[in-house]
Amino acid sequence: MVKPVHALDLSKCQQVSPSYWVLHENFPMPWVSNRSEIGDQVLNDRLVCVAPRRGNSYSKQMHRTKEEEILLRCEDDRLEMNMLLEYVASASERVKDLLIEIDQNKIQTTTMKIEDYLTRFDLRCIERLYGERGLDVVELLHNSPVPALQVISPRLIQRREELKICLSEFDKVWNQVYTKNQLKLQDKQQELKNLSAEPVATDFEDNEEKVPNKTNETMHEEIMKNTGNEQPDDKKQQD
Repeated sequence: MVKPVHALDLSKCQQVSPSYWVLHENFPMPWVSNRSEIGDQVLNDRLVCVAPRRGNSYSKQMHRTKEEEILLRCEDDRLEMNMLLEYVASASERVKDLLIEIDQNKIQTTTMKIEDYLTRFDLRCIERLYGERGLDVVELLHNSPVPALQVISPRLIQRREELKICLSEFDKVWNQVYTKNQLKLQDKQQELKNLSAEPVATDFEDNEEKVPNKTNETMHEEIMKNTGNEQPDDKKQQD
C-alpha cells in the first residue's frame, strides 16, 4: 500500500528546496488511470512537497486565531462546492456530446461499452447524483447505455443549474464572512505588532540607564591602558 506524503521516509531522498524532495527511482508509484501519453511526459510523479522539518520531526502547525479558522473553513467549503460543480458540468458535457454522436450514427450502439466514452469520474458523479439508486443507474448505463443516457443527461443539466444557484447564494454569505473576519484579523495583527514592539523599546531604555556615565578623564585613562601607554605611578602621584 502506498503511504501518504507526510508519512514517507525521505532520509534517502534528495532535497531540492526547503519543501520539495525527489523520490528515488525504486519508490512504488500508485497506478494512474485515464492518463494520456503526453500526460506521462509532462506531469510530475517524483517531486513531492512536504512541510519543512525541524530536527527529526515536521514543524508543528502554527496556532491559528478564531478568525483564521473561520476564513479557512469558508475557503474549504468554496473549494468543495466549485469542485462538485466542475465534476457535474464535465459529466454533463460529456454525456451530451455522446448523445449527439449517437444521434449522428457515429457510434455503433449494439457493441458500445460505456467505459470507453465516460471516465470513472463521470460514472462516480452519476452514481452520487442518484444517491441510493446510484449503483442501479450505473449498472443500467452499462446494460442499456442509450436509453439510460437519455434520462441521465437532463438530470445532470438540472443538477448543474442547481449548483450554480447554490454557489451564487453562498458567495454572498462567504463575502460577508471574509470582510468581517479580515477586519478583525487585521486589528489583532496590529495589536500583536504593537505589543511585540513595546518590550523592545523598554529593554533599550533599561540598558541605556545601566550604562554608567564616564567622565572624559576616566575614558582617557582606559584608552591609555588599552594602548599600553599607561602613565607611571610617580607621575600619577605628582598629578
